[in-house]
Amino acid sequence: MQEVKAFNLSSSDLYKYITINDAKKIMPPLPSAPLSIAQKETIAKWILQGAKNNSCDANATGCDTKKVTFGKVIKPILDKNCTGCHSGTSPSANINLALYNGVAAIAKSGSLYGSISHSLSYSKMPKNASKLDQCDIDKVKAWIDAGAKDN
Repeated sequence: MQEVKAFNLSSSDLYKYITINDAKKIMPPLPSAPLSIAQKETIAKWILQGAKNNSCDANATGCDTKKVTFGKVIKPILDKNCTGCHSGTSPSANINLALYNGVAAIAKSGSLYGSISHSLSYSKMPKNASKLDQCDIDKVKAWIDAGAKDN
């Protein structure tokens, strides 16, 4: 049995065996296809978030895109995933997502949604990281579609 250590990839046997380069030890074993990079990233994210035994029922919590506001929904998503690079006196690519005006400009140009949804011809964001949770992407899209208001 593979052991998982919450919050610790290097001590989690499961992660070691899905990323190992030894064909005799890799999981799933041959002749099964190895996990995709996206699948490995999902498992890594799950471990790093505490390896919780959450329900897999897609309808258990749902994704509410009806009452999406900038202040209560969009700003926290951006603060968590984007402003580490895109804020301050010299933000990455000169894109400042810490304040509404900067976010609105990028949102209205199509670049915000294009980048976080990993659309072709846009820089995939967050850079060198997994794509945002689909629910967060859907919330950003709903906010943009509703006019990207400062609410």
